Amino acid sequence: MDYLKVAKAQFLKDYSLKEFPTEEIYIQKSIPFTDESMGYLSGTPFLNFVYFGTQLFISADSRIYDFASAYAKRCRHDLFRVFDAPNIFHLNNELEKYGFTVAHLAQYFLLDANKNVKADNSYPLEILCKEQIEALYGLGFDMALCGTIKGRRHDVMAVVCRIDNQIVGVAGCSSDGKDMWQIGVDVLPQFQKKGIGTALVVRLSEEILKLGKCPFYCCAWSNLASKRLARRAGFIDGWVELSAKSIEEDWIKKIRMLEG
Repeated sequence: MDYLKVAKAQFLKDYSLKEFPTEEIYIQKSIPFTDESMGYLSGTPFLNFVYFGTQLFISADSRIYDFASAYAKRCRHDLFRVFDAPNIFHLNNELEKYGFTVAHLAQYFLLDANKNVKADNSYPLEILCKEQIEALYGLGFDMALCGTIKGRRHDVMAVVCRIDNQIVGVAGCSSDGKDMWQIGVDVLPQFQKKGIGTALVVRLSEEILKLGKCPFYCCAWSNLASKRLARRAGFIDGWVELSAKSIEEDWIKKIRMLEG
């Protein structure tokens, strides 16, 4: 499987594009996401950046289109600077004029086709599917699970590690795309740094591939521990996404201490 090819094909569906942009910076006015878009994408983006390392794609609302275009072009010699301070603070100041803020800055990983990482069999791992996954909800493994087995985006498979009859780690995958399933992992604090998370992700990746799906991994841009785990499990850098959200969203209001 050509993992990057699959990811780029999904990207075209996400943003209703007919072909992958050849321009170094490509910007289009935002249009609503469709049922073919990744499950974590909904509504109409106010401002989204997708960066594959050589090309930067921008989906921008008409109100910020000109600013976003000029902002990106100012960074054209080092495109990664669109995500970097102090530039990003300048971007956020403009977003706030319209009631939006930078909400997600995430790095995505794909399997390295040239690296064959095998699961560590020294840990007892168990595969759960469908209704079996529901038993994991509420146990504190929220980073690994969506929290539902129903709806458009849902948990489709999980691998758990039990030690002394206690679940100490979970890797789960969600049906984000028709051909791409996203992996999340969570290990109890007292069992971290023992290789359990890596073993869980490697095993789950193997199971996803058996079903003909492309596994991918995501974490916050600054989550070094998670990025290191991804690389130990055989993943490499795929792309980076930035998205803006309304400051009226409940979770953002709480973070901004506008509530409670």
